[in-house]
Amino acid sequence: MLFSLKKRRAKKTISGCIRAVALMHACYFVGDMQYKDALQIHCKRMAVFDALYQGESLLKTSYASLMLRIEELTGLIFSLNQLYYRVKDKALFEIGAHELQSIQRVLISLLKRMSQGKSLALYELEDAIQSFEKLFEQALCVVAPDTTIFLFFIQHLSALKSLMGVISEEWACL
Repeated sequence: MLFSLKKRRAKKTISGCIRAVALMHACYFVGDMQYKDALQIHCKRMAVFDALYQGESLLKTSYASLMLRIEELTGLIFSLNQLYYRVKDKALFEIGAHELQSIQRVLISLLKRMSQGKSLALYELEDAIQSFEKLFEQALCVVAPDTTIFLFFIQHLSALKSLMGVISEEWACL
């Protein structure tokens, strides 16, 4: 009985962390890639930190590896959300608006499914990443003054996809 209660509490905490990350990520971009109110973003970030703080109690349990992976996931999401601030020429976002919105939509969907403990279909994210990579090879590498920003973005997306697969597998074993 006690083990079952601890397991439910751990699942609820982990689910809350992933949900907070999904909500924070969702508030960054709007349809035309304009950033929303900074206060709203700040509030969502604080909710993520609060959820991670609550999850610290799991670091001394058998759920420690899963919690550490969720912290890594949070770091990757924060890094992805910095793209807007790293790119000086905002017109570049118009070139890849469709691809970036597709990545955004798929990521939010996957994070929500993950927070509910459902299995993930990562092929959609893989397709969105490949679409953005193709755009990078055909247009952005020619037009963008600093292409390393987009290379790091693609690298982080691929790492995020892999990490989401690992988290999903561990989450399913709970």
